[in-house]
Amino acid sequence: MSKFPRLMTTAEQLSGKQNPGPTMTKNKPRGASAGTPEQRLAFARMGGLTVSRDKNHMATIGHKGGKALLAKYGPEHFRELSRKAQAKRKLAREDEHGSEVGLGAGGAV
Repeated sequence: MSKFPRLMTTAEQLSGKQNPGPTMTKNKPRGASAGTPEQRLAFARMGGLTVSRDKNHMATIGHKGGKALLAKYGPEHFRELSRKAQAKRKLAREDEHGSEVGLGAGGAV
């Protein structure tokens, strides 16, 4: 006799025969879902690290996301984002230059 209990076949379940042992119908958490929230988070991080090492896969994900956003918002949205980013970089360069020559945000020192 096997050390594992025999599971009922589908025909036995439908015919209403008594089950000689446990069945797979009980909804007990199995695998990673049986762990604590901290354990599940650790598993998720491990999986994310593994995926992120595959640079081609990550590039593909980025391209798909970019195409989806372009289809949703259109090219003008991206042009506006680019203009805002350029303006921020310009302000940052001006602040750096102003502080080097003794000019802060308030003017002459």
